[in-house]
Amino acid sequence: MRSKWKIQAEELMKGLYPPREIDRIIDLMEHLSEEEERDFPGQLFGHKDVWLITYGDSILDGNRPPLEAFAEIAEAAFTPLFSLIHILPFFPYSSDDGFAVTDYTRVRPGLGGWKSVQKIEDSFFLMADLVLNHISSRSEWVLGYLAGEPAYKDFFIEADPSEDTTLVVRPRSLPLLTPFQKKDGSTAWLWTTFSSDQVDLNYANPEVLKKMLEVTAFYLKKGISALRLDAVGFLWKKKGTTCLHLEETHRLVKLFRLFCDLFPGKRLLVTETNVPHKENISYFGNGEDEAHVVYNFPLPPLILYTFLNGDVSKLRFWASSLKALSPRCTFLNFTASHDGIGVRPLEGLIDDEELGYLIRKIEKAGGIVSTRDDPRRGKKPYELNITYIDAIASGLAREELRAEAFLASQALMLFLPGIPAVYINSLFGVGNWAEGVESTGRARTINRYKIPRREAERVMAGQEGHRSEIWARYTRLLRFRRALPAFAPDKPARYPDTGKRVFTVVRGEGEEQLFCVINVTEKRLEADLSPFMPESFTYDLFKGEKRPSRKRVTLSPFEICVFGLPRRDISVDSGRGDN
Repeated sequence: MRSKWKIQAEELMKGLYPPREIDRIIDLMEHLSEEEERDFPGQLFGHKDVWLITYGDSILDGNRPPLEAFAEIAEAAFTPLFSLIHILPFFPYSSDDGFAVTDYTRVRPGLGGWKSVQKIEDSFFLMADLVLNHISSRSEWVLGYLAGEPAYKDFFIEADPSEDTTLVVRPRSLPLLTPFQKKDGSTAWLWTTFSSDQVDLNYANPEVLKKMLEVTAFYLKKGISALRLDAVGFLWKKKGTTCLHLEETHRLVKLFRLFCDLFPGKRLLVTETNVPHKENISYFGNGEDEAHVVYNFPLPPLILYTFLNGDVSKLRFWASSLKALSPRCTFLNFTASHDGIGVRPLEGLIDDEELGYLIRKIEKAGGIVSTRDDPRRGKKPYELNITYIDAIASGLAREELRAEAFLASQALMLFLPGIPAVYINSLFGVGNWAEGVESTGRARTINRYKIPRREAERVMAGQEGHRSEIWARYTRLLRFRRALPAFAPDKPARYPDTGKRVFTVVRGEGEEQLFCVINVTEKRLEADLSPFMPESFTYDLFKGEKRPSRKRVTLSPFEICVFGLPRRDISVDSGRGDN
């Protein structure tokens, strides 16, 4: 009798490839996995799941391979804080800080080697990027294609530059097609969604899919626990469409999920689609068949909007609508990453005037607004390039509240249902890197400062002023969050109305319940929690003190409170997450 997964795979590929090719792809999947279908029996997510986002060279230690230095710091300082580390593309590349990959299977010379990566894996789960939409124009694949090598025939998409491609959704204001010279002297106009150096792969060719399945298997066998599907929404191209979120793309995501499930242990598929909320959550599929984890893209700009306006109404309404489709999928909550703060996810949540207000604040704080080409409306804002700490501080009248405001924004993110992810530069309190932008000419460099190891150690030792304050208080928040089961992604959440200036989320059930209250303004406020919080829950677990009344709770500017029943020590364990 044919395996269930093979029947599912065949159904997913029907109509995409000829029957003979489908059989070959299924045979390859079986050969690469060397396993029958394995549904991971354990709990996929728990309250100890907190992820760190970093480049392999975010911390520099002289001439030492950066991954070696990072592994030492991670083992010494990060084990109580994080369960998984996402190392952004650590492969050889030609541009875009790693996202124009030239070789999918090598670690970039100078960073270290696979042994360095696996050293980090001794203490943490790891996530790697599967950059599957495009590859570097200087890769062997593209060069082989241009040389006419049979192995790379139809690996890329040629198009006539006179064709009407205005319907195609663009993430950047750059030409969609790029001319390349072939060995025979002819010009090939190749599809380049992101830049002239990033050539889109042609998944209508089954050989491309086979290659990427081989790359996927290679990573999983190296011990990678989670795969981030970079720019996955653009995967399949079809004339006369937007070429975004096509049915064929969703079918391929389901196929990669099916493939990952053939490997033993916990293997997570994470989709990265910086688009409006409804489009974004479509990658959950039915909750069981596409992504395990979806980036919660509306969250960073919506939290920023909340703090700059001192009004939680839109955030509370939106958060109340969030529902995971099953216990086997969840959101990845974050405020900052290696990219800017995307504003497309705000579509339908705020109007153009409100977006204009955000943009003016960000530009005044030294940020840069990147644009994209809209087929109907021309250039539109795409992302705000600024560090999150400077973005939050852009609304302050009192600069001395910079750390308080930033940490309140981070607590809000940490307390929501899902897996929290922290960008390493946020953890170390890094501000805008204007010198970096001047050096590279790229707006995104503003949030990609490389931290010298001695500087990082001074921050952790309390010798760097407000940055050390952020480190100390942020790490305490992380320990606190990881100690309480009510913060598990599948635990219930509700959002009582405590006025427009106070954000409240209730997590968990029964005696485990937590009443998380955050003042999002720089004013002293009073909040009445009595309509929804029992008298016995007036102990502030975060500060370790009992409040005298739940009816009139006084909140200092940007104060964070977590009320619950008094309990014994809630300090964090020192090992990696085991969920």
